[in-house]
Amino acid sequence: MLSVTQETGTILFYIMFSVLFSGIFTHMLLWPLLTITTPKKLLKSYFTPPHFTQNEMSLYDNFPTSAWRTMIFGWAITLPFSAKKRRLEDCGKAMPLWYKVPLYILCAHTIIIVTVVPTIMLILEFS
Repeated sequence: MLSVTQETGTILFYIMFSVLFSGIFTHMLLWPLLTITTPKKLLKSYFTPPHFTQNEMSLYDNFPTSAWRTMIFGWAITLPFSAKKRRLEDCGKAMPLWYKVPLYILCAHTIIIVTVVPTIMLILEFS
């Protein structure tokens, strides 16, 4: 069985809290900003059939569900294997750098939250 001292547990708790706290600010600032400023060229090229169905297009066209459209584009550049189903492999080429970098940061931070926090919680629970 894994043994974690109180000092180590406290450090792990602070790491987990820091990741979650930074995630709140990262997501609250970047996600709406990126959704509002999605380049028109990207939308004209990739927010069309066959990449999205008509139902998805009508659903993801308005706030607040347009944020999911932003994340779909983000996952397409962060995890290229996820872009194959929607045929979005080349959507990163249509994104300007000022949009692509923060979108990548947003998705990478989401991956960090989803992996680090549960791992630390499991370590603390079973120690």
